[in-house]
Amino acid sequence: MRRRLLRVAFAAALVTLAPAVHATPESEARATKLFDEAKKERDAGHYERALTLFKQSADADPSFGAYFNQGICHEQLGKEQPARLYDAVDAYKKAHDFAAAKGDARVSDARDAIAKLHDTHDYVILQVTPEVESAAGLRVDVDGDFVPARRYNGEVWLKSAADHEIVIAAKGRRDRRLTAKNRTTVAVVLGEPALEPSPASPPPSPPETSGGGWGWQKWTGLGVGTTGLVVFGVGVVNALWYLGYGSDKEDLDQKRQGCVVRSGRVDCSRAPDPVAARAAAAAYDENEQKAKDRAVPTVVLGAVGAVMIGFGAYLFFSAPSNEEKTTTAKADGLKVRLVPQLSPRENGLSVVGTF
Repeated sequence: MRRRLLRVAFAAALVTLAPAVHATPESEARATKLFDEAKKERDAGHYERALTLFKQSADADPSFGAYFNQGICHEQLGKEQPARLYDAVDAYKKAHDFAAAKGDARVSDARDAIAKLHDTHDYVILQVTPEVESAAGLRVDVDGDFVPARRYNGEVWLKSAADHEIVIAAKGRRDRRLTAKNRTTVAVVLGEPALEPSPASPPPSPPETSGGGWGWQKWTGLGVGTTGLVVFGVGVVNALWYLGYGSDKEDLDQKRQGCVVRSGRVDCSRAPDPVAARAAAAAYDENEQKAKDRAVPTVVLGAVGAVMIGFGAYLFFSAPSNEEKTTTAKADGLKVRLVPQLSPRENGLSVVGTF
């Protein structure tokens, strides 16, 4: 037992004497030189260069001043790079522990520097429970920057701002957004469960078409064209009748003059029979009137028929193929027919249909 205590005491003595073993006049001189150069760089505002020299001085011969000034350099750089403030706190703590081990009164200087850093720089403390920390896909951003888990339940140093935005995200949860004031503690709470997205609706079926059938325009063109042919045919019939009146005119005129046909030749040398001449004259006049009555309808029916044939052909050949049935159904509600009216004395067209 006594031998074991001696070994422990000897080990403790080695730890206590370790700095003294490494501190040689040469290393002390080098540390002092580096420290003086570092202060000049610090005073000139060259904090990165000064920081390097203070670290080299501490490596050559650890001292309160070397650690403390590292904290000062990190703090100055932390004004634009908040992450450097973590290093500043660590450096001040090293200075504090070094002074405490030496019984150096400057322990209070290190403690005051840490307190002042907290009073002059922005930070929030993220309070994260183990349950929340274990949530799948947990991510916490403050002012747009990701906060690693090692910074939970401690200060998260930030750039100066009136308010700080905190976004808490996790798998299967809605994002929770919070606004925190400077130097406050914020409990990290997961957002509400996210609703499972409903399955996407199938795309709408393409409009049903009439397959290879005709649309309303083709049918209309066919109907108009067919009706035009009928009307034009009526006009042709009227024209034939008109021509027939012309041939009858010559025959009636001969009878009116009392002419007779002998051996294939017309003989008008005899005086006409008065009764027969009057009958022939009446028939001649009636024939002339019928010819006049047929003339106008013949021209009109021929012209209308020709126009309808042309328009029907245009509708038929310009119709798009495979039109939608809905369009066809709408067009089916409108049905029109032109019906020719023929009689020995009257001719015309009738419009018959549903609207």
